[in-house]
Amino acid sequence: MKRILTFLLSMTLVVATLAVSVFAVAVPPTGTATESNVPELASTTELPDMTKLISQGLPTAQKCSVKGILHSKWIEADIPVADQYDIGNHYKYGFSVWGALKLQKYVSSAVDGVWATGNYGPKVESEMAGQGAFTWYMNDSIYNYKGESVKITSDDAYKNGYIYEMLMTFNFGKIAELDSFAFVTTYLAGFNQAADIYVSNNGTDWTLVGYYDRNQMILDSEEVNSVSGSQLGIDGSEQSFNDLSKDAEDGTKKNKGVVVNFELPENTKGQFLRIAATCGVAKNSNAVVYGQNLREWNDYADLNWHTFRELMVFGTLTDEVGYTYQEGDGDMPADLPDDNTGDTTTNPDDTTPTTPSTKPSVKPGTNNSDNTSNTEAPAQTEAPKDEKEEKKSGCGGVLGGGAVMLASIGCGAALMIKRRKED
Repeated sequence: MKRILTFLLSMTLVVATLAVSVFAVAVPPTGTATESNVPELASTTELPDMTKLISQGLPTAQKCSVKGILHSKWIEADIPVADQYDIGNHYKYGFSVWGALKLQKYVSSAVDGVWATGNYGPKVESEMAGQGAFTWYMNDSIYNYKGESVKITSDDAYKNGYIYEMLMTFNFGKIAELDSFAFVTTYLAGFNQAADIYVSNNGTDWTLVGYYDRNQMILDSEEVNSVSGSQLGIDGSEQSFNDLSKDAEDGTKKNKGVVVNFELPENTKGQFLRIAATCGVAKNSNAVVYGQNLREWNDYADLNWHTFRELMVFGTLTDEVGYTYQEGDGDMPADLPDDNTGDTTTNPDDTTPTTPSTKPSVKPGTNNSDNTSNTEAPAQTEAPKDEKEEKKSGCGGVLGGGAVMLASIGCGAALMIKRRKED
């Protein structure tokens, strides 16, 4: 009997360990390390010069989740590996993304100039409107700054440089003098909450220039500065954010938006700008432990997707070209099976990017009275109006299954103890 009880208790510990290990735990950006010599980027209290917007309308892969006979809604349809490679090909496209398993629309929705509405325009393969909010579910890969990846359950995940859940990369076609980048969202938890920022002229050799980390700011009782989204004016849908967060005079609903603009260090230049995010969006702005308010990578419950409205980059294009696309650059390796797993595994590589030799004294601002950090809406506010789906548990199925197994084992052990006493 003792042996059986010992075995059951051992299995309980094993299952508990597995249940914990499969969940991603966000880590701080590389830039936070003392030896990184790069600044924490300050967020501004004024809207950048919109005449210097250089990201809007950049070409992207025209691929997303496909609704059809096999999938009744887009959140059921994983993107095939070959398409994930194409979507993430920063050599080929002006804006590319690594880290998405499911996409409500093309990644062009992040740079399409439509921000005051979540869904607008003709439908795409997901049967959703093709413009508006950039909306996705994470895949199960974790990346280094170069775009190489391992599984999130790998021993190398969250170490040896594999710390990024998403890579969002701009290729401006020419080397640009870069001033800042900005997320447009309806609430402050609604953008990737921490990231390292890299630049490159050839798309292969990357330089770390800074980072931001709202997760840590929350723990430090600080907040990013933001600008009212109404200051952006009319977007491509001929709508605008409502500064007062009230309905328009004609009775139509209007969202209150915010712009979080991060200033890049002076003299930052590059043809490529990579936002290497260590996490996705957050559920809310409440946390006492680093990252506890973040969405899990495998939180595939209905309406629990990640989303923001627009990603903007401000700067000035030069006449200098650092890289010109060559057919085949960035394509999926021929020997990699397209099995819908999203795995782009390569051999671990702990090489590090170059960094500036000095660390400028840059500190993000404190709370801005015009931000909405205390009034953010839940993530499902971006849900399309024609989808009336029941919201499921935010814990996902893995932990639920692990909890059931743990409970079963525990009940079994208790029952055996009871029977032993009765005997």
